[in-house]
Amino acid sequence: MQSDLVRVAEQHCGFKLSDAEHVLLAALAAGQPASFAQEERLRATLLRWILTSEQTRKLTAESGLRIDRAVVAENLDLRGTSIACNARFRRVRFEDDIFLSLARLQSLIFEACTLKRVDMQDARLDGTFVLEEYEGEGNSLGALSLRDAKISGNVDIRYSTFRSHEGTGEHDGGLDLVRATIEGSLFITPGNTIAKGVDASSSRIEGSVLVVDLDVIGSPSRPALIFNESKVKGSLVICRSLPKDQKKEDGPPVPGRTSIGAPVVVNHAHVGGNIDLVGLYVRCPASTAELPWGIDLLGTHVDGSIWLNHAVVWNAGARLSHVRVGGSVECDDLLLMREDRAQESEAQPATIAATSETVERRERVGFQMDSAMVGQNFVWRVILPDAELVNLAGSKFGTFLYASSYWRHRSNLQAVTFERLFSTSYPFRWPRLVSFVRRVFRLPTDWRPKLGIAIWMYDRVFAGDRTHLGWLRTASRKDWEFDEGLYDSVAATLTRQGQRRDAKRVHIARVNDANVARGWLAVVLGVPYRIFVGNGYRPYRAVVWALGLIALGSVVFGRAYTDGTLVKVDADAVSQPFHAVMYSADTLLPIIDLHQETSFEASGPGSDAVRAYLWAQIIIGWIIATTLGAAAANFVRRVDSA
Repeated sequence: MQSDLVRVAEQHCGFKLSDAEHVLLAALAAGQPASFAQEERLRATLLRWILTSEQTRKLTAESGLRIDRAVVAENLDLRGTSIACNARFRRVRFEDDIFLSLARLQSLIFEACTLKRVDMQDARLDGTFVLEEYEGEGNSLGALSLRDAKISGNVDIRYSTFRSHEGTGEHDGGLDLVRATIEGSLFITPGNTIAKGVDASSSRIEGSVLVVDLDVIGSPSRPALIFNESKVKGSLVICRSLPKDQKKEDGPPVPGRTSIGAPVVVNHAHVGGNIDLVGLYVRCPASTAELPWGIDLLGTHVDGSIWLNHAVVWNAGARLSHVRVGGSVECDDLLLMREDRAQESEAQPATIAATSETVERRERVGFQMDSAMVGQNFVWRVILPDAELVNLAGSKFGTFLYASSYWRHRSNLQAVTFERLFSTSYPFRWPRLVSFVRRVFRLPTDWRPKLGIAIWMYDRVFAGDRTHLGWLRTASRKDWEFDEGLYDSVAATLTRQGQRRDAKRVHIARVNDANVARGWLAVVLGVPYRIFVGNGYRPYRAVVWALGLIALGSVVFGRAYTDGTLVKVDADAVSQPFHAVMYSADTLLPIIDLHQETSFEASGPGSDAVRAYLWAQIIIGWIIATTLGAAAANFVRRVDSA
């Protein structure tokens, strides 16, 4: 049977088979892998015949084609073919490209192989595609192209190196998954180095995406990971672990060894699970103004949650604008930092030219999450340079948990709404209490309150400013328009949380801060309204002021009547005995006539002082009545709007 197989192979290929190729056919006939002690040369024409010929289909149906330690000469061109067997190559060096466009295959596995390029555009793979310890070098299309391919199983890439020539095409990355359909999951697990990143735009992945410890080298002028307009039914996890000798405080790590050198972009995608970006180092050049976002999730719809934890982005920001998240968004220990541009320019004057436009663009790079909708929690603990920007305008959250001690930057918080609001900053401002808790419960010296403990301690233990006014007033800083709606949103949230007194304080502060934003004249004119009725939210103050002034006036006018300074009017009028309390009330309250003010007047020695006090009390009475009327109108307006 082996001789017949050799004869048919030589007739089809048109050349005499070598000893190594005889061994390959013998192993194929025996259903065993073709394993060589050293690299043996095999011709691609023979491999094509084995994979596509009807004579070998029965031999490869069960065990497939398995080759260990060989060199494949010439192009392996399988375009448009149908391969009914599994193919497994281990320690095989392909001297030229592999073309699988429009082909239909079973499982395809490369282990410890060296290839120039694998082109699988529009291919159909009914099994799993595995690359392990792969090393390739590609042209402008990339080292591995799965564009428009459909894979029924998983795509598993680990411990592989992709090298790509410099290209200017739209998709010139090392791993091209544009418009690919993967019915399993995509695993890019530890040990991978990709020259120009992964482009999975418009792809459809039925499982999850796991990218761990990926090193992206090459030009930083394009993103490292692109999932624009992709649909992932599972979760999208991109994470890396720091080397043991590398700390975040040590500055930017060496590109290509410990960092992703370009942004992560997931725009207008749909993720059925979570987006988990943990432990990332994204470093962009300080002089590049075209890519201001190191992490970009613009317009992405996430059914689960988004986690941006323990990540560092150099010389760029993070954008989550217009995202729709069914779960939570947590930004815990997300550092957005910039290098010293002057120092970098001095070190590399020929390559870095920071123009005024670049500087202005970079100063506005920060955290942008405007017009977002988050169904559950938004946890905020981000460290930014003071010159950076935080923009949450028009976003809606379930619960907003923030650490105000890290809020040291400009912000735009207009029209932000949330159902619940918590601050986790106060426990960290009380080191003595934290030390006391450590001693009582015998906790380690590096113990810090967890998030849930921090909220509990803040709500139950600390009697700090629970109105969040310090955080609210960051929206009133220089260069930003004052937003009254944000105060109303916070007050409504505090009311739902049972903090009605704190909500009233927020309403009062809203009017005060609005006057400050309008200018000094508004502040001066608003003083009576603030003092007498608490900006319309504490009208009982008018009653307290009125009773106090009536009591004080009764003392003053009673003493004046006793001294003869306050005498009865000498005219035909209603005559009644003098009553100090009634006289003081009659002069203070403009809408009540007790016939005391018209029956007595100040006359004689010392009457000027009594008359001046009388006029002052009349003016104050009119002011109290006016502010009380304004407070009533404000109450009616609030009821109507509610």
